[in-house]
Amino acid sequence: MDDPAVCLLYSTPPALGQEQKDPTHTSNFGVKMKEHCDRIGVDCKFNYDISVLERAVIASDFLIEKLKLPSE
Repeated sequence: MDDPAVCLLYSTPPALGQEQKDPTHTSNFGVKMKEHCDRIGVDCKFNYDISVLERAVIASDFLIEKLKLPSE
């Protein structure tokens, strides 16, 4: 599989089954995207209910890990 890894970070927990003002930008979308990625074998990091600082650190670490050239 050559699909890129996905990192989904949210500030609130999922509320599946509840109407959302903007569903594509809620952790509900993240739940379903994570399920889909797992099903097709795409690496997917999914976190919710975390602070802005934690999201920034996780996002930075994720990008560094995924974009780092393999050591020779």
